[in-house]
Amino acid sequence: MSKHLQHIINQLRSEGKDYTHFKSLLYAIKASGLDISKDEILEFVANDYRIQLHTTPNSIAKLMSHLAQKNNPHSAIDICCGTGNILYYLQNEIDDLTGVEIAENVAALTNYFIPDLHIITADSFLYPFSRKYDLVVGNIPFGMRIEMDGKRIPGEEAFLRKAHELLTENGRAIMLVPYSVLLAGPFQNFRKEFVSYVEEIITLPSGSIRNTQIKTAILVIDKQECKEVKITQLTNFDSLEKEYQNASSVTYPNEKLLERWDPEYHLSKESSFYKELDSFQTKELQELADIIKGKMIPAATLKELGDYLYLKPVHIQKEGLKTESALKYVSKADLSEKDYRYILQPGDIVISTIFNDLKMYVYQTGDVSAIASNNLAIIRSSKQDYILSYLQTDEGKRIFKTQAEDLRKGVTIPHLSIKDLASIKIPILPIADLNALGDATISRSTEAQLRDALEQLNEYKNQIQALEKEKENFNSLKAFIDNRFNKVESQLEVVNKKLDDLLSLLKELKTDFEQIQKLPREDEEKLFKLCQKIDAKLDTVYNKEQHTIEGYIEEIKRWLDLWEMLDLQSQKFLPIAEFIFDELSKLQDADYAPFVVQYCRTLENEILKKLFEAYHSIGLADINRDDLVKNDLDNQKTGKFAQMVKRNKVTYTLGDMNFIMALLKQGGNTLNESPLLQHFRTFTISYFDEKIVEAEFLKDVNKLTNDFRNKAAHPYSISIDLAKECQGLLRKSLNVFLESVKDKQ
Repeated sequence: MSKHLQHIINQLRSEGKDYTHFKSLLYAIKASGLDISKDEILEFVANDYRIQLHTTPNSIAKLMSHLAQKNNPHSAIDICCGTGNILYYLQNEIDDLTGVEIAENVAALTNYFIPDLHIITADSFLYPFSRKYDLVVGNIPFGMRIEMDGKRIPGEEAFLRKAHELLTENGRAIMLVPYSVLLAGPFQNFRKEFVSYVEEIITLPSGSIRNTQIKTAILVIDKQECKEVKITQLTNFDSLEKEYQNASSVTYPNEKLLERWDPEYHLSKESSFYKELDSFQTKELQELADIIKGKMIPAATLKELGDYLYLKPVHIQKEGLKTESALKYVSKADLSEKDYRYILQPGDIVISTIFNDLKMYVYQTGDVSAIASNNLAIIRSSKQDYILSYLQTDEGKRIFKTQAEDLRKGVTIPHLSIKDLASIKIPILPIADLNALGDATISRSTEAQLRDALEQLNEYKNQIQALEKEKENFNSLKAFIDNRFNKVESQLEVVNKKLDDLLSLLKELKTDFEQIQKLPREDEEKLFKLCQKIDAKLDTVYNKEQHTIEGYIEEIKRWLDLWEMLDLQSQKFLPIAEFIFDELSKLQDADYAPFVVQYCRTLENEILKKLFEAYHSIGLADINRDDLVKNDLDNQKTGKFAQMVKRNKVTYTLGDMNFIMALLKQGGNTLNESPLLQHFRTFTISYFDEKIVEAEFLKDVNKLTNDFRNKAAHPYSISIDLAKECQGLLRKSLNVFLESVKDKQ
């Protein structure tokens, strides 16, 4: 501030006058006879802590004045004129000028700078305008809410609508707006409706407005509808008008700007990157995976310790998950059944949706148990292993991140919506079976299959040499092939290290099975011995390979919703069975009998624990067993069951339980004649849904028992196809049985 202006302010203070009352200040300036410029006064009122009145910077006001001259307007109005800086630069071009300023004190300052200006001291939304104007200008106040047509809407939208309303038939509006108008969610419907009137969008550099880094833009709006929108980006704040005159612009049909108006997004679409991307066959991310927005959990409910880490973007670093700080946990008890979809699974890709720098991480089997926060999205695919593999390549990450960064919205806090994330394009590379080269497939391949994959990848490498000359698709394809080649080689090394021990163990198991299968014993006795051999051979594997087992548990949870209901023994049997299946698949001409035996043990154990043991301990607690079974002891069908009830012997096999349950079907003669069966059935349907005593479930259990489990006790090989059939049927039966339990607490 100059010494002259400082002198005047000091004098006003000494006289007890308020220098922030602009009429007093301006009168004192006039009375002094001193030459104090407009800019000096504006600089003072902007910087004084009691006033802090912001005005449109000169460079922006000059550019808006330049833009106004295109239509040779005869009348102009600034509907939020403030100190009138835009009108100041228009006064030499237009005689008929009007300014609207709601604050009388500020209006006095404006009138001082532009003496011939017609000032309306009023609210633009309440004042009864009696005319239209060739030109409407304004530096729209940021962040207001205004009542308009019975609705409270963002102030920026309200001022733009008012500007358009006040235009003559061939008029235009030139308005300075915050960047949020161009891309923020609250303005989405407005953009769709109003884009047909937008003639030009000019973006200004950050920091154009005093004391803020908020980005701004100038909108040129016509009264009549436009077919095209011109987009111009300016970067030199000190000479905006000159830069604009020399700037190159891009023109788009206005229907292209229905969703977004920000130039960076649209100009990037013209880049070589998107031209290269368009040369691929692509699919949207939502076609390849489920996209799940993380869960918002109130901070007050988070705990210092709990079952699941509440994973936030801050935990994702270049080196992997860093969980040394900012730790908050979620307890299992606080989660509903629906919330389990937010719990991270091995193979899930988590990405930050609020970001300056996009963070991406593939969740691993050994990672801390975690639930995704609301600032993360989960990309989860159980069918398309390709997407996981592709996004782990450097080129895949580049293509993904470039699109994500272009799609993000928000000026203050850049963010990526789930809808936009789902629309990201993923190149489908010219490879016959992409999933065959996915991580999950590679990790489960036999040595022979891995060597076949290497041979196939070498063929692709030879083909790449021809593609390299064309330059199309080359980089992405080469990056993917190289990544897969390294992955296969690495996995082959891992397999070779483990293969000998594991496969020799399974071969030993096969030998043990063959010896037992040849014994002249009953099936149930042989099956008991087979189970003993499995436990003896694989207990060490279960204890040593916990990470592997945990991975199988997570996979099981995908098809078994009620995992937590399983008996502890069943929770051990089931992942071991899945482990056996995968390891057997690495052997040539493998016998899947060990898998079938182990898989069926799970259902056997569940029915035994939850139904038959419960019947003995609860159902028979206050019953005279001798009286209950006396009519059944000599019955050919129910005699064995009666003996076990009488002796309180709970050593039922799956075969025993299958036979007994088959007799529980309503209407059977045996049921009608057996008090024991009637009592057992009454107990069963009091604790279980009746579907477990219905034909379909009983038929499935019978098939599992006779067609799969009992066959494993016989000396012939069970093929992989039979094993898969058994797998599907048991999963179905186990789900039905657990779901039928009435009290699941």
